[in-house]
Amino acid sequence: MEDVMAEKLWESYEDAFRAILERHKEFFGLDAVEPGPGKVPSESGYVYNVEVIGYAKGDHKAVLFECRRRTTRNLEPKDAGEFAYRIESTGAKKGYFVTPLEHGLSGGAKTISAYEQIGHIQLSECATPHDYVMRFLDQVFAGISNQIAMKSEFRCAVYDKHGKLLREG
Repeated sequence: MEDVMAEKLWESYEDAFRAILERHKEFFGLDAVEPGPGKVPSESGYVYNVEVIGYAKGDHKAVLFECRRRTTRNLEPKDAGEFAYRIESTGAKKGYFVTPLEHGLSGGAKTISAYEQIGHIQLSECATPHDYVMRFLDQVFAGISNQIAMKSEFRCAVYDKHGKLLREG
């Protein structure tokens, strides 16, 4: 049961990020964002499953986003090395890790990501397409939705020509 719940949460995290990225695609230099997960072929012939794919402005090259909603530990150097290889072997223009705000990259993963120019986006763990906090470099983006209950009331008063109240309701 827990695996099913974790899978649904994982999918919703990716879906939420995809919707958020669509809203901020100009900032990330993207023309478009795929509406769902996709497959990207590599030079070796292997086809990678990618959670979120964008396409760069101008050359329309793929930009890969690796969503890792880990809540107990940071990404390791092996994760950064594997993703760097995936970016290179697919001919993608760029790649980004997406992690929760509370967790991110280990020291070794940061070193490899910096060398390979892999970006790191942090997104609130319980993000939805409308409610989120997203951090990239020195920029912070937030989405806040709120339900507002409104009540309207209409009252009417009838006065005679001398200003005397005749009826109210």
